[in-house]
Amino acid sequence: MLVVHGDDFTAESDEDGLDFLTEVLQAAMTVKVRATLGPEDYDDKSVRILNRIDRFSSRGERPLPRLANTRLNAALILLMGVVMALPIPFPATNTFPAWAIVFLATAQAEEDGILAIWGYVAILITAAWFWFCWELMWLLMSESYSFLIQYF
Repeated sequence: MLVVHGDDFTAESDEDGLDFLTEVLQAAMTVKVRATLGPEDYDDKSVRILNRIDRFSSRGERPLPRLANTRLNAALILLMGVVMALPIPFPATNTFPAWAIVFLATAQAEEDGILAIWGYVAILITAAWFWFCWELMWLLMSESYSFLIQYF
């Protein structure tokens, strides 16, 4: 991508593309390369262009922000909201889904993969807790039935 503003050129490409562009422009005119932004140690991390400071961000380089999937997280937030609305008489049945909602919503806003992972962990804890509560309710119900059947 090449942006031209007056006599200022700003380009976005890989290293070979930038070298090629510099050679082509130097063949036609005098060129001064002020900075090359990038992730390597020899690359610049910021440059002032048109009275603005542009900085290199490694956000696109990391795979974790891709975990902040908009549709999946929105569906999971909706599911956790429905789970919170269930009238289940056990403690902490709203706590874990609430934490999942907080983590996933913040991951959406910040495009943060680490918070998305925390949200997914909170959903797994929610599922484990609800499974435990279901097993406990089933055990209590079957024991109550066994106890009552003796007297009737």
